[in-house]
Amino acid sequence: MRQFFLKRNTGSNTRKRWQSFALALGLVAFANFANAQVDMTWTGASSNNFVIEDNWDPAGDPNGNNLTVPMQTDSSLAPYAIEVTGAEDISVNWLEVQYATEDQYQPTVTINLDSDETLFEVSTGNASNCDYNYTGIILKQGHYKFTKTNGPRVDSDNSWLKVEGGVAEFGNLLMGNSNSPSSGGKIYISGDGEVRLNDTFGRIFTGREDGQVEIIEDGILTVHGNFEVPTENWINGGENYSIARSYDAVANQTTFSAVPASYIGIENSDRQVLKTGVESTDTLHLIQTNSVVGASTFEWRYRAKDEETYTSFNGDAANAPKFAPSFNQSGTFFVSCVVDGTPTENEVEFFVVSSEISFAPAEFPVQFVRINETGAEITAEFTTEPTSMEWKYATTPGGPYESFDPAVTTASISPSFNETGNHYVVVIAEINGETHTSLELFYNVEEAGTTSKSLTWSGLVSSEGTNPANWDPVANPYKNSLAIGAFDSLSTLPYPVYEPVGNDTIYTFWVGPGASMTINTEDSVNFRGGWQQAQGNLIIQNGVITNKGYFRLDRATGKVELHNDSKMIIENLLMGERTTDGGIIELNDNAVLHCINLPGRVSPDTLQSVTYVSDNASIEYEGDVQADVTVWINEAKIVCPDEGFEPYVTFDGELTVVTARNLNAFALDNAELDMTTPGTPTETEIGLVNVDGVTSWEWKWSDNVNGPWNSFDPAATDETTFAPAFDQAGDYYVVAVTAEDVQTTNIKQIKVVDLSVAPADTQVVAQDATAETLTVNIPEVVTLSGGMWLVEDETGYIEETGIEDASYTPSLFTPGTFHIYYYAEVQDAEGNPYTLYSNKVVIEYGNTAVDQMDIADLEVFPNPTSGTFHFNANFDSKYTVEIFNIAGSLVYKNEFTDNGMKSITFNKKGVYMVKVQADEQIQMSRLIVK
Repeated sequence: MRQFFLKRNTGSNTRKRWQSFALALGLVAFANFANAQVDMTWTGASSNNFVIEDNWDPAGDPNGNNLTVPMQTDSSLAPYAIEVTGAEDISVNWLEVQYATEDQYQPTVTINLDSDETLFEVSTGNASNCDYNYTGIILKQGHYKFTKTNGPRVDSDNSWLKVEGGVAEFGNLLMGNSNSPSSGGKIYISGDGEVRLNDTFGRIFTGREDGQVEIIEDGILTVHGNFEVPTENWINGGENYSIARSYDAVANQTTFSAVPASYIGIENSDRQVLKTGVESTDTLHLIQTNSVVGASTFEWRYRAKDEETYTSFNGDAANAPKFAPSFNQSGTFFVSCVVDGTPTENEVEFFVVSSEISFAPAEFPVQFVRINETGAEITAEFTTEPTSMEWKYATTPGGPYESFDPAVTTASISPSFNETGNHYVVVIAEINGETHTSLELFYNVEEAGTTSKSLTWSGLVSSEGTNPANWDPVANPYKNSLAIGAFDSLSTLPYPVYEPVGNDTIYTFWVGPGASMTINTEDSVNFRGGWQQAQGNLIIQNGVITNKGYFRLDRATGKVELHNDSKMIIENLLMGERTTDGGIIELNDNAVLHCINLPGRVSPDTLQSVTYVSDNASIEYEGDVQADVTVWINEAKIVCPDEGFEPYVTFDGELTVVTARNLNAFALDNAELDMTTPGTPTETEIGLVNVDGVTSWEWKWSDNVNGPWNSFDPAATDETTFAPAFDQAGDYYVVAVTAEDVQTTNIKQIKVVDLSVAPADTQVVAQDATAETLTVNIPEVVTLSGGMWLVEDETGYIEETGIEDASYTPSLFTPGTFHIYYYAEVQDAEGNPYTLYSNKVVIEYGNTAVDQMDIADLEVFPNPTSGTFHFNANFDSKYTVEIFNIAGSLVYKNEFTDNGMKSITFNKKGVYMVKVQADEQIQMSRLIVK
């Protein structure tokens, strides 16, 4: 791929700034690695040969690289008249030839390859926009092609491009500068050179006195479309030539060429078709060369086909440089003009047909039909009823004509063809004993796989979007690109209702502001193009609409409506034009909008970039994007327009779904996500609202947000509040369903996480033994904020151990049966807090006596106590009193030196073990403090 880039001498600094920025992003190394592009500057150290490596700094092959030819003030310093020669294709990323000011020597690059098939290609240019100024480029032979889609510029007074041979090919060529509207460059086309524009001219500058395009000799300029020059001198032939213009409707291409100043000829020389007695609407006019401008007499004349004798037209109008002929008889005629005794060098063919036959709809300039595809239906209408009629066709204008197979003798025809090429269809009828031939209907028959033709809605026949006659050019819209613009406010023409049968494909489409398009199908329509635009109203009544690439809803006038059971699947939905305008989407009935990716470009305007959800319609987003969608709902970008409804978000494991929820209907009072552990009821109970008229209901569950819904075991019926529990970890959903099978409008999601303690088996621990260490598993789906091990005795009393570690070795002191479990404060991925409790491990403690010690019972009273209790240790010597909680932690200790009744006040509620010890003697008692 080659690139030829020329721009002003400030471009080097621009490129350097870009390179510095890219380097900061770490992109330069990657770009050079991926594309092997090197910045090279011309030195001409060895010669003026473009491909010699020593002529560049750094030395190397210029192919694929970024090239700069700098300015010199002295032409003798180096050979700056660079020559590009050879038989090999050349491709450069960009070529910047800096252009001269008055005191500088202009370097030139002359492309003179071995043949016009040899390619010199410029692939990008050194800026993201159209920052390319052509100057110093001379094309003598070769195919010079600029492949970037946005337009190169010839937009400064001293910028120029000379094409003296070969083909220079562009897309859109900018001839003026929006920043400097009073300047523009020039293109010189001479020899047998051709400039080819696959698009057209942009930013035209009309103030240049010598025009912007000069064509002499055999030079040719071709422009896509029916291009009209903005001023008479904009394209000119210099001092010695005039310009001839022709337009090919089939190719949709305008051609400009040069003719000598002495030339006498007719400019619009394309074949014309007329009805008898009807004056030509395409007036013939002579090319305004020196020979014509100075002439005094003009004789317009005609001859019949296969005849040499001319007949002059009558009337004063026939003595002028412009003339609109008419004929009173049918046939093929050739028209020319004699100017001051000299005949024109060309003639114009007229195919004159019967005025007795017309068509409905009126004849089209051209119809495009793919092989074996049916064309638009055409009906022949007759002034006088014919004795007989038949539709026929030819592959050359004017015949000979042959019958269709089978022959078509009805008034209407929807022709199909099995060979590509031009076909000319006529009606030949017998009227009052004479043969009458109609106008030719022109069909361009294309290959079956031909796609991407650009069609504009005309609505000429009806609102049928599938009817080729309603599009301009006339063609089947299937696999083509469609544009629907707004009609004039006084127009009664309809907008399209597109109702294809079977699966259909449209490549791109555009609905303009004020226009509309309705799609109604039992099947599907696939939009293939990357940039769909709904700036007017797109209405989907039925069918599945898919769009790969980008779907742009980027104007305040844009609206998409989905009705009935329609579904629209969009890969990338753009809801606005970056930070400004944005359209709206309306979802009604059971319609579904499915977004593969989250929408982008949401306008901050409160009335724009809004999706309205009504009835049973829904929005589907792939993946769990509830947080993003909730933000949009809070910002009123997803709205329920009906009073008493609000957007409701759920996630079914694959899709985030938004529906319209009736706030006044039977519902749960708490539908927020809750979290618990296996076997543990939710901490918050679920209640019901809007229960007027509801007499009976049942709580049900499912592991899918869409059901099916199962009864709990045992069934939970008619309970006003409910705290469900589930035995296994997972995601569960809970609803209430009335006896009439009416389900709550919202759903409670419960996430059961495996906060488990292991080992979970019951432990039997002797009073003199140590329990097995317990470890809690914190699930990855949550983040632990804080937690603690708890001990619960058989009375239900819970003791905090103060131990927060994941592992815990129970240190029990009081004999009995205990439940050990972990209490955790956690947060989910969105930061929402939850309290979780693990499973409970049973420990049977103290069933075996302590052999080493003589343990006797200690009598304490009152027991239970409200805080103060008494005991008599009956020890003669000093002894110690200790009180332990059920977790084995020491909570009280004191030493006594005399015996007798003692009183201790200890008012912390719980179950304790009182231990009195004197030397090897121990007395113990269980104490309950209420």
